[in-house]
Amino acid sequence: MSKKKAARSTGSRPVAKKKTTAKTSARSTARTIQAKPAARTKRVSEAVARKAIAAWGNQGFEQRRKAAVKRAAKAGVPAARQFTIVAEGDSWFDYKPAFLELTGFLKHGKDLLGHLQTSGRINVFRVSTAGDTLENMVYGTDTSGSGTGMKPKLPPQIDETLAAIRSKNADAFFFSGGGNDLAGVELASYLNHKDSGEGVLRGAMLDFVFGDFFIKSYNTLIRKVRAVKPGIPIFLHGYDYAIPDGRGVVNTSLFTWKGPWLRPALVEKRYISPQEGRDILHAVMDRFNDALRQIAAANDNVHYIDLRGTLRDDASYKDDWANELHPTSDGFMRVAAIVEQQMLSVLD
Repeated sequence: MSKKKAARSTGSRPVAKKKTTAKTSARSTARTIQAKPAARTKRVSEAVARKAIAAWGNQGFEQRRKAAVKRAAKAGVPAARQFTIVAEGDSWFDYKPAFLELTGFLKHGKDLLGHLQTSGRINVFRVSTAGDTLENMVYGTDTSGSGTGMKPKLPPQIDETLAAIRSKNADAFFFSGGGNDLAGVELASYLNHKDSGEGVLRGAMLDFVFGDFFIKSYNTLIRKVRAVKPGIPIFLHGYDYAIPDGRGVVNTSLFTWKGPWLRPALVEKRYISPQEGRDILHAVMDRFNDALRQIAAANDNVHYIDLRGTLRDDASYKDDWANELHPTSDGFMRVAAIVEQQMLSVLD
């Protein structure tokens, strides 16, 4: 599949064609899932959630690799090829609260990567940390020690990613980065105060972040990955339109995210109404997705997955959005349906 097929236009929705493509098939699958009533969810114990995290995390990597072959043998059919994906990213790849959701037929909740693995066609090795920034993932900014004893934390995370691509003989690399560069104090830096008499968005700041910093950082990441495994398919995903409603995550011993991450910056700059907040987030998210589309278009075998419009933003949006930045397990399932089909359209 060409990189042009992997990237969706950010303009108006095209007229439907009779020919079915991998992209339209993925969208159709997501819409079918979305049309179903949201499964009733309830909380499970952290002990149960920890077992689910282990099963769908790296502890279960080898077991998942063997399970698909065993299922096929039991059914008396040839096993479909399973692809190994190394995934580096932020909380969309490492969202432990999703594992606390128990859905229909006693299936544990999962984050994006957990749902991506359920068909058995894709097996993910994770190098992901909730709250991680693009700069840290690409270059390394973490430190150790304090005061005069502070020093760079070595090795940087990118080294772990590159080592995993080598050791797991990865068929593809999947990256999720930049979400934490759009929230909190970063979001405030993109906004003029409502009473300043200036436009809502600081154009020069957005131009620098998305026209310079993001593109250079992603291109550096691509070069590092390709130096380890030339020509490896690389998948980048954008985020859907977040809804700045002020909801965060309640802390437990299992995870440490708090939030909210969006509404405080908006209120600080005096953008109070819900519609103002949504309009601002749409504009910023569109700039982010445009940057990813440009990066994919400029690099061979780099594929951009556009997820805008996947999650509901109507009165039932809380069934898809757990808080301002993260989907529910059901929401992640919808996202994973699109990701899996676009990946398999390239890898098969």
